[in-house]
Amino acid sequence: VVNADKRLFGVFTERDAVIKLSVDDSSWRDWTLGDCMTPAPQTIVETTTIGEALNKMNAGRFRHIPVVDVEGRAQGIVSIRDILGLVVELLPQRLDAGSSSP
Repeated sequence: VVNADKRLFGVFTERDAVIKLSVDDSSWRDWTLGDCMTPAPQTIVETTTIGEALNKMNAGRFRHIPVVDVEGRAQGIVSIRDILGLVVELLPQRLDAGSSSP
């Protein structure tokens, strides 16, 4: 979730939907995104290394992390799937499921 200047000020995730919208009554239907998003999410910048991104994602126990520029403007999002795809692309022979070597 970004403001008019494209500065990131929140995220709305599956976890937010499951935890915050799983109330018994239907009053949540009138809530705004701001009522149920995660405010001020952890982020990375474009120069963050893959290792740093993975460490931050692991420590925070999340599968996606927003990428912002130095002024906090949203640039994109990185997922665990993105990183795993890159690892598989860069190290295919080491990750070959059919390989018998450790």
